Amino acid sequence: MLFLLGTAESLIIFLALLFVAVLVVQIFFLLRVRRTLFQVNQFMKLMNLVMKEMVNTHDTTLKTALGNQQALQALNRKPIRFSNKKVCQNCRHRLSYVLFGTEKLDFKYRCNVSKKDIELSDSCERFETDTEAAQKD
Repeated sequence: MLFLLGTAESLIIFLALLFVAVLVVQIFFLLRVRRTLFQVNQFMKLMNLVMKEMVNTHDTTLKTALGNQQALQALNRKPIRFSNKKVCQNCRHRLSYVLFGTEKLDFKYRCNVSKKDIELSDSCERFETDTEAAQKD
């Protein structure tokens, strides 16, 4: 069809179609850039909220830690007393179990060496001091 028209007219129509095509491509890219910028804006808002929450959490944690340190310094704590009695209560082989099915909270104790039920006041030849249970400050 273009070849039927004159050379000048076909050149003008070709340039007009080229202009329209470039314009459509530019509009498409501008819409894509706009959508991308909108998503970046939403992401930045979200990151701003996360950062503010982190700062608030850090401030709260810092205040709590300082308060705890001051409270601990204010306490006149005495070291934990450790009994040197060679009874099962202080033995490292003692195993403790919670008894269920009773009305109050009860414990059952068993020796890990002899596999027998024991009382805390019992003692035996295989006694070893439980150093982890009695820590001193």
